[in-house]
Amino acid sequence: MSNVIVVPEKSEFWEDLFQGEVIYINENLGEPQLESRGVRYIAPYLLDADRVFRVYHISEIRYVKPSYEIYLGNSFLVQNEWRNMGQTRRFEYHRLSDFGFVEQRPGFLLPI
Repeated sequence: MSNVIVVPEKSEFWEDLFQGEVIYINENLGEPQLESRGVRYIAPYLLDADRVFRVYHISEIRYVKPSYEIYLGNSFLVQNEWRNMGQTRRFEYHRLSDFGFVEQRPGFLLPI
């Protein structure tokens, strides 16, 4: 089963997300445990909108001090509003099914 890392995003970083297709996680927030947590997908939690709109396949992750750069692949529109962020200052891990998807193969999701 695949999991999703949910990362809170402030509006000043939306340009990097939507045009550069990169999500940055500052190293002070900890190292994302993608492999050990079975994470293949990332969902930016847009703080100003108070929700997740899309789930993205993670194509690559790089550590470039002082942050982790997560490069985005295919994206999938979340049909139901997802607002289950426990806190908005740090990333969290959630099940892919919580967003209404099942993985057919890596990088390709189907709605449940």
